[in-house]
Amino acid sequence: MDSATLYGGWFYEKSNSGTHCTAGWPIRDSAGKEAILTAGHCRTPSNTMNFYYQNAVLSEVSAYANSNNGWQTLDYAMYRLGTHATAPYINIENGRTVEGEYVSVPGYATNYYPIDYPKEPVRGQFICKMGVNTGLTCGRITELNYTDSEYSNLVRMSESAQRYIGLRGDSGGPVFAFRTSDNAAVHPIGLAVKASVIETFRGTEKISERPCRNTSTVGANNTTCHVLFMRLSTIRGYSPYTINTISGFRAP
Repeated sequence: MDSATLYGGWFYEKSNSGTHCTAGWPIRDSAGKEAILTAGHCRTPSNTMNFYYQNAVLSEVSAYANSNNGWQTLDYAMYRLGTHATAPYINIENGRTVEGEYVSVPGYATNYYPIDYPKEPVRGQFICKMGVNTGLTCGRITELNYTDSEYSNLVRMSESAQRYIGLRGDSGGPVFAFRTSDNAAVHPIGLAVKASVIETFRGTEKISERPCRNTSTVGANNTTCHVLFMRLSTIRGYSPYTINTISGFRAP
């Protein structure tokens, strides 16, 4: 295909690896070139991002980071579109069967949602993410500067009423708040980096891991399972860009 319109929230294959990540936000990079923003750890040595349904392959990375300098985890990649294009919409799919259980968020339809102006995360705010494996899941911001032995200064989303808030493959997906006046558009907030897992060790050797499963249907009771994400404004501080919105390209 010579040209296709590519959307955040779609899945893509990492090169020809058979593994997938999620496209994040439609952007223009610091050179004014249109691109897709996704997670840096999804990048492969050959750099290719394959959208099979559209027969579109992206391979030019204009900005990239996958590191932790001790006070800030950086995890993003900007794939230029070449002959392809973006639109000020993201794909949101509500309803997935995960580990044999149906995961969905009541009150939201599967659709392409317009992208309104970006917002900053606020502690306690109700937000959502779109990921290829769990689809739409939502929760609340419980920490603005989450740090552990592996990650630094990320935002933590937890307290989800869905059984599974995130899985591998959801990385790179858009994190957003629905527009409060009508739920008919989204405000960009972040980029998904990591979903929590339950690990089993024998001594210091990890022998297995499984998805983190919420046990309650009341979100406030589910404080263990979480998704970590980068603020879009933090990414902009390292690699300037603007987001394709219904009011033009805007800086987060």
